[in-house]
Amino acid sequence: MKVWTDRKGVLVFKSSTATEVRPQAALGGVLVGLSAAAAVLLGGGVGRGCLERQRMAESDAEWLRVGPQWRKRMIG
Repeated sequence: MKVWTDRKGVLVFKSSTATEVRPQAALGGVLVGLSAAAAVLLGGGVGRGCLERQRMAESDAEWLRVGPQWRKRMIG
């Protein structure tokens, strides 16, 4: 039975080999990439939503100013 210890003699787990670590590293890289892409998409969506709300508020304010002039023309 093999037992691994550190320099102080405390029992530790066997060191991982490169073959065991490679899939974990690849999965970690994929997850980091997906997380970064999700953050960019989410940030873009939030920013676009804020800009859209601002644009609509400006449009509403302008219509409040211009709308009565159009109503006069339509009614006669």
